[in-house]
Amino acid sequence: MIDTMRLAEQFKAVLPTVIQHLKPAIVQNRADVDRDFDAILPVIMDKMNAKLGDLTNQMASVYANNFTAAELHDLTAFYKSPTGQKLLRMMPVITSQTMAVGQKFGQAAGEEARKQIMEELRNKGHTL
Repeated sequence: MIDTMRLAEQFKAVLPTVIQHLKPAIVQNRADVDRDFDAILPVIMDKMNAKLGDLTNQMASVYANNFTAAELHDLTAFYKSPTGQKLLRMMPVITSQTMAVGQKFGQAAGEEARKQIMEELRNKGHTL
């Protein structure tokens, strides 16, 4: 069901925004740092994207803790089934749990990306 919902792709789409929010604090209006930040961004993105499996596994656990395998199959097939109705009833709980996982992941990923960006920029001779 996680694959059908494309949850990893949704979070993958958010990662550039998370990293771009780090840029002003790191670059601090320095053109050379700005250029190098942009140059190392693909490497950082690849490292962050490699962690999406952990996120989807945690989200799968949330769903697995709330639904049986048969129910998940029904949900994937279509939301109008009795199981689909259960999903609608459970959505506040699931939303809360997945938001907590996503927030924790986002905070950790953002901090790790910041550290890696700073390290890479220092390796390029920048004083930060």
